[in-house]
Amino acid sequence: MTILPPGADGPKWGADNPMLCIYVSVVLVLGDFNAIALAEEKCGGAPFDPNRAARFREVLEQSGLLDLGSTGPRFTWRGVARGGYDRVFERLDRAICNAEWRTLFGDTSADGTLITEEEALHAHATDHFRRLLSRERGPIQSTIPHCFPQLSPTALQSLVRPVTVEEVHRTLFDMGPFKAPGSDGYQVVFFQSNWEFIWPSLFEFIRQIMEGATSISRVNETLLILIPKIKRSETIHHFRPINLCNVSYKLVTKTIANRLQGYISELVSSNQVSFVPGHQIHDNIVVALELVHTMLCMRGRKKFMTIKVDLEKAYDRFLWDFIDDTLVAVGVPSQLRAIIMDCIPTMTCYSSPRHQRTKSERCVKFCTVSMRCPGKRLSSFNATSSLGRYLGVPVVHGRLPRDHFLHIINQVQVRLSGYAGKTLSLAGRVTLAKSVLQAMSSYIMHTMKLPALICSDLEKLCRSFVWGHSSNQRKIHLVNWQTVTQPLARGGLGLRDLSLFNDAILAKKGWSVITNQGSLWVRVVASKYMDRLDASLQLRVLAIDSWQWKGIA
Repeated sequence: MTILPPGADGPKWGADNPMLCIYVSVVLVLGDFNAIALAEEKCGGAPFDPNRAARFREVLEQSGLLDLGSTGPRFTWRGVARGGYDRVFERLDRAICNAEWRTLFGDTSADGTLITEEEALHAHATDHFRRLLSRERGPIQSTIPHCFPQLSPTALQSLVRPVTVEEVHRTLFDMGPFKAPGSDGYQVVFFQSNWEFIWPSLFEFIRQIMEGATSISRVNETLLILIPKIKRSETIHHFRPINLCNVSYKLVTKTIANRLQGYISELVSSNQVSFVPGHQIHDNIVVALELVHTMLCMRGRKKFMTIKVDLEKAYDRFLWDFIDDTLVAVGVPSQLRAIIMDCIPTMTCYSSPRHQRTKSERCVKFCTVSMRCPGKRLSSFNATSSLGRYLGVPVVHGRLPRDHFLHIINQVQVRLSGYAGKTLSLAGRVTLAKSVLQAMSSYIMHTMKLPALICSDLEKLCRSFVWGHSSNQRKIHLVNWQTVTQPLARGGLGLRDLSLFNDAILAKKGWSVITNQGSLWVRVVASKYMDRLDASLQLRVLAIDSWQWKGIA
């Protein structure tokens, strides 16, 4: 082990660094490196230095060392606020190894207290989810009257219509045949393959429940299973519970859901995209960016404030009494409402949604300090001049700097420089490059035009990875990049030209403005910009327009 004191300006990552002189076949290095490799490994303090981080990554690559990653807190060191900057947090501690060590000890992990006994595991999991999902029963605020839309008479008749054999058959065969079974041990495929023998008794059971003659509680037995939320799950916080229900129970609930789905647009606001057919998450991103852009461009005596709220466990934390009140408010028939509420009588310990104060912020525009302080006391939110990212996309104020998209480059660097990239063949590297670039860049391309420099940097990373470049070894490009980005049928490798791909995605958005005028985001941008459309169908784009609209238009 070699210990080096840092110099006055920090450690010197260069060719004379002892980390380069590694002759052992199996290497593991742990400790405080006093350096960071990516912008996301730092928060606060002086601005991120990309050159210093690049030198650190270069040393790791020249040494053939890989970052093993980490779990738990995001940062390992914190400093004091100085020089007019906020308090700084950084990830200085890390564990790195070479490919040989990773091959030998691929399943190695480190944690604190290890629980292996079955009874202790059961008690630990039960205690965790009881504290997470329950609270003491208290007074419930009544639902505000007349704040929900009402179901139409046609919808009411459709919801309580008699169930038919065809409806049960269609619902059953819409289910996945090999999904996990419930407590009775039967999968959907058993009911589907034996439909001609079991349909009379199965249909009669469903009919009695839908007509209120039988309670669904007869089959309301479920298996609670914990599934991991991340790949390297080590603590109970890395798991979430799911219910494995019986097929007969799912037939009833899916029948009700199918009936409600046809009228969901009458009840759910158009800005909801989570479960409404035809809505996409990118719709809300465009709406949010346009609203912030409008707020920042407005002038006058009016004051504006944007509140960004993060709901913690939103779908798991609704009081069932609130659900019942909501069903009454929208006019769901009492017979159907009774069946729905009969599905969830044992889950009354679940609590209501609460916001994450640490992840919620207020963005204030044209407000004095004297006005901001009372707002902070009332909302308990931190005031900020920037909302950061919304659904993974930066909320851009004004110009479009390169720094807003450094996280994409960092993510691609991490994925392409890992253990797999050093052991894959050319075909494997091409496949990995396709999946990484498509997954990490196409998402944000649906909302705005990426700067040309960002596309160039991403393609440079892709080229270096595909041809096996390293910092100290430059390999020959066997085919030029224009040929590589051609489809396989034309002799290319199927990789995409990111700039052209971005233009194609935004062109589809522009076509949606014409063909999908009922969408919320289309109505928003049309109200802002479409009045400039002249007789020749030419649309003027102004310098003050938002970046996403400039890309679409």
